[in-house]
Amino acid sequence: MRTSPVNYIVALTLAGVLWAICGVPLGNYLADSISLAQATTVDFVRVFRVTLAIAALVGFAGCAHWFFYGSREKTAGDMPGARRTWNVWFFVELIACVGAVAGVVLSFADESFIARDYLLLVISSSLLTWVLFWVASLLLSPRGVMYCMLGRR
Repeated sequence: MRTSPVNYIVALTLAGVLWAICGVPLGNYLADSISLAQATTVDFVRVFRVTLAIAALVGFAGCAHWFFYGSREKTAGDMPGARRTWNVWFFVELIACVGAVAGVVLSFADESFIARDYLLLVISSSLLTWVLFWVASLLLSPRGVMYCMLGRR
């Protein structure tokens, strides 16, 4: 599973499955539980699902770049550079997570969210960004860089 194109396909499938789990049932649950004063339920679900789709694409983009970067021969000779690249991508995924939550919250700034709603937004965007990147890089990284990520150092 650490070879191309299998690792790309598995990471894309994982992103799709996580989006389907977070976007559809969680979007429906949030639409039913959030009291919307001005926006419609359809608008909320649309913005929520599109935002999560963008987050999933960012998560997969990080995985794809990491797989491509790690499969090059010269990368195996530069472990500090590989660790730095992984750390940068992990930080980008954290920023994307925060951006996804902020995007949904700011889109519905006039609505009232409770702590549970914020928590579900953070969990769903985390699953599709940094958790996806970390799990995919932990399980699917090319052999030359498989010990560069957090949890394997």
